[in-house]
Amino acid sequence: MRNSNPAEKRGEIEFEKLLDSMLQQDPLNRISIDEVRKKIEELTIIAKPEISLEEAIIGKSIQQNKISRFEVEDNIDSESLFLLAKVYIDIRQYDHGIKLFYDYMNKIEKSKDNGANTQQKVKVYFELASAFRDIGQYQSANEYLEKTIEILQKSGSESIALIEAKKALGEIYCDLGKNTQAIDLFTEALNSATKLIGKTNMTVAGLLNCLGKANSNIRNIAKALSYYQESLEIKKKLLGENHPSFATTLNALGGFYANQGDSKTAMENYLQALEIRKKFYGEMHPKVAATLNNLGGVFWKLKDYQKGLEFLEKALEIYKKLFGDMHREVGTCLNNLACMYDYLGNSKKALECYTQSLKIKKLVFGESHPSVAVSYNNLGKFFKNKGDSKEALDYYLKALDMLRKFYGEYHDDIASSLNNLGKLYESIDNNDEALKSYQKSLEI
Repeated sequence: MRNSNPAEKRGEIEFEKLLDSMLQQDPLNRISIDEVRKKIEELTIIAKPEISLEEAIIGKSIQQNKISRFEVEDNIDSESLFLLAKVYIDIRQYDHGIKLFYDYMNKIEKSKDNGANTQQKVKVYFELASAFRDIGQYQSANEYLEKTIEILQKSGSESIALIEAKKALGEIYCDLGKNTQAIDLFTEALNSATKLIGKTNMTVAGLLNCLGKANSNIRNIAKALSYYQESLEIKKKLLGENHPSFATTLNALGGFYANQGDSKTAMENYLQALEIRKKFYGEMHPKVAATLNNLGGVFWKLKDYQKGLEFLEKALEIYKKLFGDMHREVGTCLNNLACMYDYLGNSKKALECYTQSLKIKKLVFGESHPSVAVSYNNLGKFFKNKGDSKEALDYYLKALDMLRKFYGEYHDDIASSLNNLGKLYESIDNNDEALKSYQKSLEI
């Protein structure tokens, strides 16, 4: 974070007032303003560039066990409770953050001001939906967004809040593979946004980015590229080429080109995004790690395996330092590293990473989740390549069963899983089952 930003300076002044209040409540006086000043430049743990300095400093303080009594005081006001809940979500302590949001809801339920109560409900529902999406609990996320939209639609007019809620619901549809429904919602939100606030603003740019992703997912390549480029142009005009939001679209474009097999252009976009993110956030930030992770995959496709390994290992180092050893991002990165080690012939290291990745995903998402199925599929490939057909079949069938329960019969991941099964059956001369698997895959 840069102290030259006027908004951050305002946030800093507001934080000093809050800090003074906190210190008065705590006779141990564990937090000093001088100490906070020294930590400001280290506040790169927070993933959202729009986060206030206030939230960032409290988040850092919580991680260093410097704030504890502030959150358990019986007389804490509802807005401070909401702030703390957001901070815990920002530093990926989801259980605690979600609990505090529920505490906040209990407090506002007692309010006699119906207008304020409704606004507070919308605010907390939206945050809860975002938190549940982060941890893969899509049904809960969906329910809170639908509640948010229902409340906002009762006003009878469009608003930025309603547009953002529709966008968030569309993103969940994308996560679940319901890309056509997502495109409908994004388009509806985009039309409302352009009527309400015009075509050149960050709300429209964000919706265009979402439309790019959803169209890319259904292989509508020309439309996807057009949406991404339009989003990039708006951000360039409004923010310049060195803003993290500009990097977000560059990163999305990198993924788009990677999926089209254009690894060179993907690499160029990822490297540009990485440079911007490092300048804005510093080296130790989850968005920096995410781009490093993406670059690892691109260099693997370019057959520069050593370079790919270096990027993935650096990403893993950042994630572990920020979030500890059992975070979902650590699990994803370990899975990618396992693929790299396996390709390079280091089977022992690959199996260690696959196994640890699966353990983390089960802890974070539960026993039945698409991310867990990805690990099962990868373990199936690993054992197939090692000649252990029985073990491979077990993992492939687990993955397929899990994906069907989550998505139904028709989804790209299910088609891919059936294709894997077909190859396995073919390798053990079970041609009847191989043909069945291939045919089912083609039907999808």
